[in-house]
Amino acid sequence: MYSRLLLVFALASGTALAQATFLPAQQESVQSLIDRIQQLEKRISELEDHQRKQDAAATANLQTVTEAQGSQDNATSAPALHSEHAASSTAIREAEMHYPSLQIRGFGDVDFSATNQKGSVSGFNLGQFVLHLASPLSKKVGYFGELSFTARPTGYDLQVERTIIRYDYNDYFKVSFGKYHTPLGYWNAAFHHGAWLQTTISRPQMVQFGGTFIPVHFVGLQAEGNLPSGGLGLGYSVGLGNGRSSILSRAGDSGDINDNRAWVASVFARPTRFYGLQLGDQGATRILIGIRQCSSPRSANFSDI
Repeated sequence: MYSRLLLVFALASGTALAQATFLPAQQESVQSLIDRIQQLEKRISELEDHQRKQDAAATANLQTVTEAQGSQDNATSAPALHSEHAASSTAIREAEMHYPSLQIRGFGDVDFSATNQKGSVSGFNLGQFVLHLASPLSKKVGYFGELSFTARPTGYDLQVERTIIRYDYNDYFKVSFGKYHTPLGYWNAAFHHGAWLQTTISRPQMVQFGGTFIPVHFVGLQAEGNLPSGGLGLGYSVGLGNGRSSILSRAGDSGDINDNRAWVASVFARPTRFYGLQLGDQGATRILIGIRQCSSPRSANFSDI
């Protein structure tokens, strides 16, 4: 009996000792698993935050690109060529995906002037109101028209400033037919009616509409384009059209008065190393046609300039 009790006591002691030895090891293993789970949860949370930030950035970038594309579609940018069709080329490119189509834009301005000169009148002045009509007819053919409304003491003067149909073969050859701005000098070919398009308050005196220094408008055909010249950026423009009488500002809209044609030509360079720099030369002949007898030199006509 005593031996049995001793055996039972020995077994119980061994079991308790084994349990006591196993318990600390099990607790360490469980704690290690808990720590690992916490680390994984923290890592998952960090990844989720990073993903949310990436999604937000992608959404913001997409919105920015969309707004930029919308602004670009609505803006009027300057063309690469030195031509009198700056606004017309821009408007036609914006709508060239739809043939035929029509875009109408308007420009107007209100001025105020004051002076202390005697005999001068100060006050507000309504400038020209200009309409641009651009219609791409095909991928290479387009039409552009420009109408101006000028305030007069007795009403408004409506003029057809430009009406052009143009064929773009490539960057080296483009031909236009109609009434356009004469490519004499940079200003007259780069800036047109509508003060919003100009970089100065008013047009320089030598290219004033209705002036007598150079012919501002020209009726006929014009070929223009770039010349293969690398970084020199050479370009050309050649025009053949109607001659005109003593009124230099009239472009011969109704026809040539004596079947004697006028021509204009210009060559220019825009070096890529000097952004904004343009050098060139141009010329015109047979602009004024006809000589008549007159009693005053002021009313005389000239044959050529």
